[in-house]
Amino acid sequence: PLHPRFLLGFALAGISLVVWLRLLRGRMEVAALGLAWIWIAFAPTSGLVPLNHLRGERYLALSLLGLALLIPALLIQLRARLAGRRGEVAFALLAIVMVVGLAQRSWQRTPDWRSDLTLFSSDVRRAPLYREGYHELAKAHVEAEDLRSAQRTLEELGGLGDSLSGTTGFFRPYDMIDLHCQINLALGEPEQSVFYFEKLEPDSPDVRALPKLSLCAARTLGEVGQEERALGILENLYGLGPSPWRTDVVLTAAEIHADERRYRDADRWLARLDRSQIQDSDQLHRWTELRRRVSQHAPAS
Repeated sequence: PLHPRFLLGFALAGISLVVWLRLLRGRMEVAALGLAWIWIAFAPTSGLVPLNHLRGERYLALSLLGLALLIPALLIQLRARLAGRRGEVAFALLAIVMVVGLAQRSWQRTPDWRSDLTLFSSDVRRAPLYREGYHELAKAHVEAEDLRSAQRTLEELGGLGDSLSGTTGFFRPYDMIDLHCQINLALGEPEQSVFYFEKLEPDSPDVRALPKLSLCAARTLGEVGQEERALGILENLYGLGPSPWRTDVVLTAAEIHADERRYRDADRWLARLDRSQIQDSDQLHRWTELRRRVSQHAPAS
C-alpha cells in the first residue's frame, strides 16, 4: 500500500471523483459522463486490485469512448468562457492538436493491429514483462500453424521467472501449461512437458480441479512410458461424468491399452463410447482406427 504507484493510482481515483462532482455541480453533464465512463469501462477489466499489465493497450479500448466525450465537452466549455475571436482560435487550435494526436497514434498502431500475431509481437517487444502478451502471441502462432514459434514463445514466458516480481498481469499459469503441453504433443516432444506433471498422481485433487490440463498430462505420461499413471488419471477423469473432454478421455485410454497390446482392455474402454456421441472429425478418425486395430487383434488376445 505504500508503493508509489499504488499511492498515485489511489490519488488519481480520488481526484477523479472530486472533479466528477465539480463537473456535475457546474452542469457539465456530458463531461461528467465521459469521466465516469472512463472508470466504469476500466473497472471490469481491472478489478479492485489491478490485474492487467500496465501497458496492455487493448484493455483501455472501452475507456476511450469516455475520453472522446470528456475532452470535446471541456473544449466546448472553454470556448464559451473565452470571449470573441480568442475563444474561436483557441478552440480550433486545440481541435487540430487532438486530430493530429489521433492521427499519430493511428499511424503508429494500425500496422500492429492487423492481426493478433503482429499486435502481440509488437507488445512483447515494447514491454518484455507483458505475460498475457506472450500467451496470446503463442496462441496466434498456433493459429498460424507455426508450432515451433509458439513453443519458443512459451519458453520465453517460462524463463521470465523472478523478473516478474512486482509486476501485475492477468495470467493463469495453468492455461500456459496446457497450451505448452498441447504444442509439445503436436510436435512429438512430450518429454518437454513431463516436469509440469511430476507431482500429479491419479488421486490428486488437481485432476478434478483441472480436467482439461489433466487430460493433456495423461496423454503426455502415456507417450513417455508412464502408462499406468496415465491410465489412473484417465479413470479419475472418466469418473467425473459427462464433460467436453470425456470422448478424448476414452479414446486416449483405449490408445494406451492398444499400444501396449492389451486389446481387450482397449475394447472395454471403447464400449463406453457410442459412435453417435462423436462429432469431431479427428476424434472420429481415432475411434475408427482404434476399432480397426481392436477388431484385428481381440480374438487372439
